[in-house]
Amino acid sequence: MQRGARRARITRRDALVAGGSALVASLAGCSGGGGDDDPSSRGPVSIDELAFAAGRPDGYAAYEPQPDSVYGPNDVVWVYLAVSDVSGEPVVESDAANQSEQTGDESSSAGGDDGGSAGEEETIVDVDLRQRLRVEAPDGSLVAESTDEFQPTLSVRQLDSFFVATDVLHAGTPTPGEHETTVTLTDRVSETEATESATFSIES
Repeated sequence: MQRGARRARITRRDALVAGGSALVASLAGCSGGGGDDDPSSRGPVSIDELAFAAGRPDGYAAYEPQPDSVYGPNDVVWVYLAVSDVSGEPVVESDAANQSEQTGDESSSAGGDDGGSAGEEETIVDVDLRQRLRVEAPDGSLVAESTDEFQPTLSVRQLDSFFVATDVLHAGTPTPGEHETTVTLTDRVSETEATESATFSIES
């Protein structure tokens, strides 16, 4: 179950365009995420990895890195973001039973072992994340900017294995050289924020 809102701004015609983003919670590699801790104050949210992929990532930590982060002028640039320490507001008991079955179905499709035991009570939470992505050309001018909002309802055990995949498309002839990409992730439950930057290159 996922709701999202998207705003994107293109600053010039021969620019890059930040395309659609997809946030996925995966149970693979989870280290618990339950217990007596308050899921609404697990922050600060953390960006564990910001990388560039050769194609659409298949899952958490499942992507092919783009060699040397260098793309051709007609290639799609995939930005991969691994996120942890996400917070979530516990779902009230009357809603939790309805959400638990749906969350279980989503978890199965994500893959991995949930690490729980049969009959163990699920803690269901509402997540509220916002991603802001900026791409700057070699001369420092802004060529792509987008904002994505993610508000899924999930099991608390999924709060440590998120990835976000964003495609950056060419709207015209891109400027060769290094493009700085900055991603800011805001967790509006814990009221914390994390920012990371990395550089990819477009060859002539």
